[in-house]
This record gives sequence, C-alpha cells and structure tokens, in this order.
Amino acid sequence: MAYFAPSWVFASINIMVGTWVLYLPHIKAKFALSDAEIGTALFFTSLGLVISLPIVPRINKKFSEGRSTRMGIILLALAFNLPLMATNYLGLCVSLMVIGILSGFTDISMNAVVSLTEEREGQNFMSAAHGFFSLGGFIGGGIGSLVIAQHLNPVWHMSIITGSVIISNLILSKHYLGIKDHTYLAADSTAAKPKPFQKILPVIGLSMAAFIVMMNEGAVEHWSTLFLFEVVRLSENSAALGFVMFSLTMTLGRFLG
Repeated sequence: MAYFAPSWVFASINIMVGTWVLYLPHIKAKFALSDAEIGTALFFTSLGLVISLPIVPRINKKFSEGRSTRMGIILLALAFNLPLMATNYLGLCVSLMVIGILSGFTDISMNAVVSLTEEREGQNFMSAAHGFFSLGGFIGGGIGSLVIAQHLNPVWHMSIITGSVIISNLILSKHYLGIKDHTYLAADSTAAKPKPFQKILPVIGLSMAAFIVMMNEGAVEHWSTLFLFEVVRLSENSAALGFVMFSLTMTLGRFLG
C-alpha cells in the first residue's frame, strides 16, 4: 500500500481528466463556442497551473507533502465539477483556471511523495506511478464512453466520478499522510556556491524536452475527442475511444519505463 496509495492519486487525476475531456463537444455546443474560444478556455487551465508553481513548495513546507497531496486531490475532485456546472463562458474559464491551480498543487505534491517514498523504501516506482496516471485516463475514458452512450446527465456522471475519487483517496491517504521532506534546511553560507548557469542550463534543457512532450500530450488530451467528433464524424461515445487508446499506449510505455 505504500506504493499503491500515492500511485492511486496519479490515477485519480487522470480518471477525472479522462471523464472531463469526453464532454468537450458537449461544452462547445452548450456555449456555441468556436475553436478559438474553446482553445482560450483550455488555456486558463495551463495558466492556473503556472500560477501554482511558486506557491506549492511553501505550502508543502508548512503542511508536509503527504497532507498537501490529500488536500490537493480532494479539492481538485470538487473543482472538476465546476466546468460542467458553469452557466456562461466566463464561469467556464474561471473554473478551468481553478482546476489548473489545484492540478499544479496536487501534481507537485504527489510527485514529491513518490520521490520521498523511493528514498525511504529504496525502491524506484516513479515511472510506475506515472503509469497509473495514464491508466486513470484509460479507466475514465473507457467508463465515460459507455456512460455517454446511455445519455446520463454530464453533471451527474462527473459527480459520481469525483465522489468516488474523494472516498477512495480518503481511505488510502493514511498510507502517505505522514510523509514529509525533512531537508528544508538553511544553505551553508560557507559552502562554495555554484555559478548560476551551472544550475540553470540543465534545467533549461529538461524544460524544453518537457515542453515538447507536454505540448503533444495536451493537444491529444484536449483535441482528439473534438477532432474525431467534428472532423472524422464519429458518434460522441466512439470519439471518446481516441483518448482511451492514447491512454492505453501511454500506460504501456510508462510501465515499461
């Protein structure tokens, strides 16, 4: 359970994402949005994520990575109900920015929990944890494609999914709640400090690689369902299978990692 509990947080996030993206055609039709308008709305998710980045380490330092992870996944689950409940375009954009902020908070905290658990247990399971993330997309998209065919109200569908996520994570969180990074110490002023570029150049290289990967992943995640529904002219539940197959192959790649 020391490995599964934090991995389930990864899976939980993408179960909700995999459910949400299936309703992008519904959202687009509901507000009569153009491609540019739906793209702008989705941009607010990324904006929220960027806003959260400098804040999360301070919150983790105060509450611990374990507690932050539990708090993050519960708040994120509640937030995922907002876009489908939005009554106007502004409400949609604001709700997606809230999701972005809480997603960044949860992402950083849960990765820290996995990293600290690896150090404590002497086991490497970061790739497997990310495999659970992709598995979550497969689960959320797979269930969603079946639910859409039954014409269940989107708000009820998301509420059931987020409620299940909250309950399951409240049960499992006891296995990582006490995890905290104890290395927050003041830097030794007498130690030789590396030159700034010695630190920043490797970060820039890794950041560019991450940017390219995430740009492609985000494009598939947010646009594949719309593409298959509007351009390829598949039914709404069949269009959902594009993201499902993407998640399946991502899951295989990450578990092999």
